[in-house]
Formats: sequence, C-alpha cells, structure tokens
Amino acid sequence: MNVVTFNAVINPLCKNGNLLEAKKVLSKLFESGLKPDSFTYTSLILGCCRKRDLDSAFEVFDQMVKVGCKPSSVTYSILINSLCDFGRVDEAMRLMKQMSDSGIKPTVHTYTVPIDAFCGLGRMTDACKLLVAMKKAGVSPNVHSYTALISGLCKLSCVNAAIGLFNQMIRRGPVPSVITYNALINGLCEQGKVRLALRIFDLMEINGFYQNTNTYNVMIKGFCLSGKVEKAMVLFGKMLARKGVRPNQVTYNTIIKGYCDMGNVNNAVRMLDLMKEWGCKPDEWSFTELISGFCQIGKLDLASLVFDEMLSNGLSPNVVTYTAMIDGSCKNNELDNALHLLEKMENNGCKPNVKTFSALIDGLCKQNRVSDAQEFCQKMIDQNLLPNVVTYTALIDGLCKNGSMPIAFKIFTEMKQKDCQPNLHTYSSLIHSFCQMGSIEEAEKLLTELERMGLSPDQVTYNSLMDGYVMLGNLNRAFELLKQMSNAGCKPSYGTYHVLLKGLLKKLPQQVHQKHMTVPDTELSYASDEKAIITMKIVSSLLVKLEELGCDLTNDVHDTLATGLCGEGRWFEANELVRSMIDRGFYPDEELCCSLLDALSCALEVDLALKLFDEMNSRGFELSLAEYKALICALCRVDRLADANEVFEKMLTKDWNPDEVVWTVLIDGLLSIGFENLCAKFLQIMDIRGFKPMSKIASVPEIEVSQG
Repeated sequence: MNVVTFNAVINPLCKNGNLLEAKKVLSKLFESGLKPDSFTYTSLILGCCRKRDLDSAFEVFDQMVKVGCKPSSVTYSILINSLCDFGRVDEAMRLMKQMSDSGIKPTVHTYTVPIDAFCGLGRMTDACKLLVAMKKAGVSPNVHSYTALISGLCKLSCVNAAIGLFNQMIRRGPVPSVITYNALINGLCEQGKVRLALRIFDLMEINGFYQNTNTYNVMIKGFCLSGKVEKAMVLFGKMLARKGVRPNQVTYNTIIKGYCDMGNVNNAVRMLDLMKEWGCKPDEWSFTELISGFCQIGKLDLASLVFDEMLSNGLSPNVVTYTAMIDGSCKNNELDNALHLLEKMENNGCKPNVKTFSALIDGLCKQNRVSDAQEFCQKMIDQNLLPNVVTYTALIDGLCKNGSMPIAFKIFTEMKQKDCQPNLHTYSSLIHSFCQMGSIEEAEKLLTELERMGLSPDQVTYNSLMDGYVMLGNLNRAFELLKQMSNAGCKPSYGTYHVLLKGLLKKLPQQVHQKHMTVPDTELSYASDEKAIITMKIVSSLLVKLEELGCDLTNDVHDTLATGLCGEGRWFEANELVRSMIDRGFYPDEELCCSLLDALSCALEVDLALKLFDEMNSRGFELSLAEYKALICALCRVDRLADANEVFEKMLTKDWNPDEVVWTVLIDGLLSIGFENLCAKFLQIMDIRGFKPMSKIASVPEIEVSQG
C-alpha cells in the first residue's frame, strides 16, 4: 500500500467529520513506514475544521510545516474559510499574507471568503480594499465576490453604491447570478425602495434569469413591509401559477404577518387556511404571527383558540408566541392570565426574555401593582437578564399612566445611575405625564435635558408639551412650540394640529377670519351638526394663525389636516379643505384622496364619492380593495346597484389576487351587509372574466369571524 491508497481512505472520513477513524488510519500509515503528504495533512485539517476544532487544525498545520511538507492552496483556503466562519477575519488575512509570501497565489475563492466575511461584519472599507488588492494581484473577481459586496452594501443601507456595483456587473461582467439579484432586491426592499426592487425583479427575466422561491419571498416581504399586502398577494398568485416555483412556509408566514400588521386578521386566517389547502404545513411562526395579530386588536379569546390549535398540531410555542400572549393579556387587563402563561412557559422549558418581562412589568404598573413589577425586575436580574431601556421605560410609562409620578421619576433617576441611558420614549412618557399634571416647567426641563443628551424630540414629545400649554390656556406658547418643531425638521402630525384646534375651540366665541375658505349658507346642509360647522371655522382660524407665524401653508400641511379629519369621520370639513387646497393651487395626494373617499363612502355621500373616484382614476391614483369595498357597499346601501356594478367592473380591470377580491369585497363587504344575490352575481362576473379564486369557496361563502 502507498500513501495514495491511505489518502483515499482518510479523505472521505475527514469530509464526514469522522476524525477519530481517520487518525486510526493515519497511525497505520506510519506503521507501514510511510510519511503523510500534503493531501494527507490537508484532509486532516479539513476534518478538524468540519468539527469546528480550529486549534487542532492549526496544530496539524504547524506539524505539516515543521516536517517540511509544503501546504497547498487548498490547505490555506480551508483554514482561511474556517477563520472567517468564526469571525476571525484579521487572522485569516495574516494567513493569506503568509500564503502569498510562501509563493502560493491566492485563488479567487481565497479572496472572496474574507471579502464576504468583512461584509458580514460591516467592514465595507476593508472588503473594498481587498477587492482592489485582488485585482492588482491579477485575480479577477467572480460573481460571488461582487455578490458579497452588494449584499454587504445593502446591509449598511448603501443601496446606491450597491446599484452602482450591480450596473458595473451588467456592463463589464461578471454576469450577475440569481443570488446577486436576490441580494439587491432584498436590500432595496429593506430600505423601502419597493418600486425599484420590482424593476430589478422584472429585469431578471429580461436578462434570462428565472426568479426562484427566495426571489419571490424577498419581493413579497418588501411589499408587506411597505403596507402593500395587496401587491404581495398579486405576486403570490403569479408564483402559484408559475411552474417550478412553489410558495413555502416563509411565503405564507410573510403574508400572514403582513395582514396582521394591517389589522386584517380575517385575511390572515384565510391565508393560513389556504396554506393548509395547498399542502404547506404551518409551522410555529404561522401560528405565532396570527396569535400576535389577534392580540394586537384585543381579540385575546381568538388568540387563545389559535394557541390551542398550535398545541394540537404538535407545535411548541416559542418565546415570541408566549410573549405575544402575555402582552395581549396585560393590555386586556387580564393579569392573572398573563402570570399563568408565564408559569406555563417556564414549566415547558421556554425561558422568558427581556421583552416578556417588560410586557408583564408594564401591565403590572398600569394596574398599580408596583411592588409586583419591582419583584419581576429582580427576577430578571436573578435569571441573568439585565433590565434594559425597554424594561425601565415600560416601568416608568406604566407608573406615569397610573399617576405614580414620584416613583416613576425615582426609577428614572435610578436608571441613569445604573448607566442605562433613557431613550426618547422614556422622556416622552415623563413629559406627557408632567404636562397632564400641569407641571409644564418640569416638562420643559426634561425637553432641554433630552436635547442635551443628543436626542431629537419627536411628534409625541412636542404634542405632549403643546397639549400641556393648551390645558393651561397658553395657546401662544403652544404655537411657538409648533414653530420650534418645524424648524427642528420634525413634521407636525394631525395629532399636533388637533391639539391646536382644541386650543382654538377653547377661545370661542371669537371673530374667525374667513381668509382661506368660506362655508356658504347653501352648503351648510352638508354639515352633520353645529359642531361640524364650528370645526370648519376652527380649521380656517388655524390656517390663518399658521400663516401669521410664518409657516408655509404647503400641500403637506393641507394633506395632513384633511387626512386627519377624514380619520375622524369629518367628511364635510375634509372635503371643504380639499376644495380650498385646489383653489390655492394645491392638489391632494393619493393618501388624502383615499382617506376622503373612505370617509365619504362611510357617510353614504355617494355622489361626492363617485366624483372623487373618477378624479382619482383620471390622475392614475391606486385604490386599495378596502376603498373599493367601502364605495361599492355604500352604493348598495343607497340602492345604486347599477353604479356598484360599474365600480366593481372597473375594479376588475386592475391587477388583483382573485382570492383577496372575494375575501375583502364580497365576504367582508357585500355579504356582511346582506347582499347575497349581488355577491353571487359578482362571482359570476369574475368567473366569466377568468378571474378565478385559488381557494375552495362556495358560490356564496359564509360570513367569517368579524373583527369589529
């Protein structure tokens, strides 16, 4: 037997991580009077690395060098790979230099591994330097090298640089792979650049690449993160129709989460049913997302049913599942249930984390069980979980809302003494409470302190202070804060303007200037009550005051005000404000138009709603299915069935997922208000147009669990 024969046995043993048997064969090699060669040592090094035993790997390497056996390019690459896997990339670079100094030229793979490692650690400068060094050494970067850089740049939010590198690949090569496209699409989606990501998604096919399941999942996640679940569902439908690509658990779970984040748990439940129907077994995350969704809208009883179903499916709830249930119980004032869940969680071997304890502490404080909350703080410490800023803030916020300000401020001081720096939420909780108590000077001191700490006040902080001054009758100071807020680059919300509107309401009766709009007597019939007319005057007064302060009455100001009024159901005032905007040369944006359409539909002002609907279509605005549902249902309620039919037909000219149309417009819309026959007719229209749902539904489905 020769060395080659022994190597043929040693190498596969090492590849499989069976190092003990490999060493036995090595002993026989020595007993035969033979010496290991470079291949033998490299195999042993590989075996050690596969066992994640780097120390032993380097012992073999040192022995190899000591006996005069020259390491090969593969030997170095294995060690460099392993060092990078452990995050020891600087050591990998030193070994790479040793490799070059010994006359062995690093390969493209040798360079790419540390480039990828640098990118993973966020050390993009080092990664780029290595790429330059690679080119200088005459080694051409391959698609993996560039993909690693693109992925790293995206993780650091440097998407423009990533796009530049991608374009360079398109122009000069190497040709991007599916993994490259996926990395760039993912980076763009995480930065909210979903439209650009979709362009890259479509570009793949133009360039001869077919999107895989991961590509679809990344794009679907991007749509869900940006609140465009309907577009995610359209992509999901295309995914199902395409050969060679199937949705997996990640796909379904992403959409379930997307629906839950929007508060649409009905469709989330339907998605879970569709998942089962298509033979994809739900995992613990499928149920956890749904449980969290029900808890967020206060449906703890339904969350408990899903929790039980999860257990009956043989799945173990994880820390996120339990925490969602505990948090939901606390917010629903069911503390005993929350404590029972914690006990159950611990008994089942699932360790609570900081978020779990923070949820409990917050709930206990809001119920004035401060001593219990402090006991849980100590329990955390006993379990080697140090209370962080989230825990302290939960404690402080709960105490503030319960009126226990002295204790809250004491904990705030203690927190700083323990080198746990308060965040903006901590300060905002205290500022809000001081303002509610009328201790406005204390609140102002905290505002100064948080700015000194390098924190920037947000809308919540400013709104709390303004509200405090309004309660004290100091409206001028509230408006000064608005100016300060705008100058600091903090965009006022409708909540901001609402505080000021409250202040102006307090000053009535007074002469209100009608500089920006008037409400003719002939149109007062549109107003729902006297309060609505007064509110219109207040809005006019607010606009006058803003202009006096030197605030630009931009499109944004009008949009924010009108959208907020729509959210309160004040369609008349919102509509008047929109008319005023147009008179002043401003045009409402898509969000405002959608809000106004919804408000008009809810008020059954269908003529105004249809007029707005036509204007929106002419401007190319996109309506959601919820807006179509609201308009169609409003038309049906006032017996305008022909108009409802026309709107439905127009809706079908857009790109929708047929299942979602059935779920949202038919089941949650028409069927829920008793229009079964029209529901059946619309299903027939869908069928004629080839707009067929994927799920197994009856001709007229049963009404599902209401979210109301």
